[in-house]
Amino acid sequence: LKGGGGGAAGRCQPGDQVAACVSSAETDELEWIMGTVARWVSHSNCYEVRDEEAGEGDLQSHMLPAERVILLPKSAHSRDNHAVLQPGAEVLAVYPGTTTFYKATIIAAARRHKTGEYGDYLLEFEDDGDVGGLPQRPAAFRHVVPYPEGF
Repeated sequence: LKGGGGGAAGRCQPGDQVAACVSSAETDELEWIMGTVARWVSHSNCYEVRDEEAGEGDLQSHMLPAERVILLPKSAHSRDNHAVLQPGAEVLAVYPGTTTFYKATIIAAARRHKTGEYGDYLLEFEDDGDVGGLPQRPAAFRHVVPYPEGF
């Protein structure tokens, strides 16, 4: 959502799942986390985004400008007006077993099943390797977005 939340037409709505660029509590560096839009604050042109990892009693929220919020696909049936990302593309994707996004490269595109839903992408995450090279890991269709410019 250009100027309104990263990549698809329109503005993110309350309840939408997003990739949100926040300052890490431990290192003060920027990191991408999975969050849910709580509201749009028009007077400051920011989204209030709740951290998906925070527990029920620990609702951690962040006020973020639109360029630090990327709308995730709403389902595995569509890319919300985006083409399926192709091998070689740089993306942000949720690392398996976490709610944090990391830079990755697509090795195999998500394929459409007979149900109409897309399966997983096969990715190589940056800095995930060892002496043997980078392991290839699956990532859910809904948790992969084009890598944002300027990050």
